[in-house]
Amino acid sequence: MRMHKQALLSLLLLLVAAVSCNSISKVAPSEAELIEVPYDYKSIQEAINNANPGNTIFVYNGTYYEHVIINKSLSLIGQNVEITTIDGSGTGTAIHISANNVKVQGFTVRNGETGIHLKNCNTIIIEETRIENNIFDGIKMESSINTTIRRNTIEKISQNAIYLLNSSSNVIVYNNITCDSRWSYGILLYHSNNNTINHNSVKGTAPEGNEGGIGLLYSYNNSISNNFISNNNWCGISLRYSNNTLVWGNTIIGHKWFGVRLTYSYHNIIYCNNFVDNNYQASLENANATWYFMNLGNYWSSYEGQDLEPDGVGDKPYEIDTKNIDRFPLMGKFFEFTTLTEMEQKVKVQIVSNSTISNFRFIKYFRPERGQNISLIKFTSTVDSNCTSFCRITIPHLLLQGPYEVLVNGTPPIMLREIASTATYTTLYFTYINSNQVIIVPEWSMIFFYLFSMIDTVLLIAAVKKKFRF
Repeated sequence: MRMHKQALLSLLLLLVAAVSCNSISKVAPSEAELIEVPYDYKSIQEAINNANPGNTIFVYNGTYYEHVIINKSLSLIGQNVEITTIDGSGTGTAIHISANNVKVQGFTVRNGETGIHLKNCNTIIIEETRIENNIFDGIKMESSINTTIRRNTIEKISQNAIYLLNSSSNVIVYNNITCDSRWSYGILLYHSNNNTINHNSVKGTAPEGNEGGIGLLYSYNNSISNNFISNNNWCGISLRYSNNTLVWGNTIIGHKWFGVRLTYSYHNIIYCNNFVDNNYQASLENANATWYFMNLGNYWSSYEGQDLEPDGVGDKPYEIDTKNIDRFPLMGKFFEFTTLTEMEQKVKVQIVSNSTISNFRFIKYFRPERGQNISLIKFTSTVDSNCTSFCRITIPHLLLQGPYEVLVNGTPPIMLREIASTATYTTLYFTYINSNQVIIVPEWSMIFFYLFSMIDTVLLIAAVKKKFRF
């Protein structure tokens, strides 16, 4: 009997402990670093309401029909953009952010009047999220600063994919935007200054044509660079009452009206852009711009001049109008590649070519026969037409020291010349025929490159002979 009582007492103690632990687990999420939806709380909004500043709310797969309000500093992370959805049911704003230091990542945000609305915010990150089927704007930023919008996909938006109003010092980078309705605009800035718009794709697909790719209105000191802007109806880039804008390194292709359009805009710098097959490559109304920098202008697919020097720059200026002249038009498209040096420093290599340049790599490998490292630049050049190809490449000395030798498909190019050299970089110009693999190495290592290539070939032949007993 005594043993029976002891066993019963032990069971009661275990039950009390279990209840206590369960109680702790119910109150802990509001105090813990990580809150999980729908396990700790059934809805995203309930999790936010019970979160502390600095918490991370992780949302597992599912569709959440909510209008989420984020009014405290936290991270809202979806399990996966493909399977975690916030649906606004066709009304209001799907996600409204009014706090500083907020991160949103990993959701599909759809069916709101606005997808994500930021107002009076500082230091926000919106990344790796799909925003679609919203009635007005995909992301609307109002009176906000120091926000990063990156690596998002935005499509099926009636008005603006990304809209900045009275917002400054923000970064919009690596977003994939499709403008597929009549009045849609890719990225629009209104009274917004000192913003950076880099490496975005803005594509127009509306059958009747959409408004445009990237537009600035009453906005100053912004940077638009390395974007791919294609097939929008009105124009690729529009500057209206916007001054001191840097437009650099963009590809602007296939617009029904204007590649770039400036209206009442002054002191803008536009260079190293690729203007390809736009109805009007550039147009200005009560505006001006500088169309080159450091003796490099833009590539114009309609340019008919020659390069007799040769150096990759046309001999005759490209005239936009009598007051706006590109004095250094490029003979081929502009490419830029970012890579790391041996010391892990980030540097940029710039190329102008009438071929398509891809698969750019900086390679460093160890040759045991020599006991030293060999460094080289390697890329693919795909010829766009049946003509002699050229390549003008600017190599930072931090990446590769000269003098240089060039191999095209294993042999020297038709012509190789050094155009310029400073304390920090060297610019080479060379010509070749057909699609090619291009390798650039320091001159001192060329003999070893040839030697070891021959050794590799001899060893391969010997191995084949041994295998088949020739």
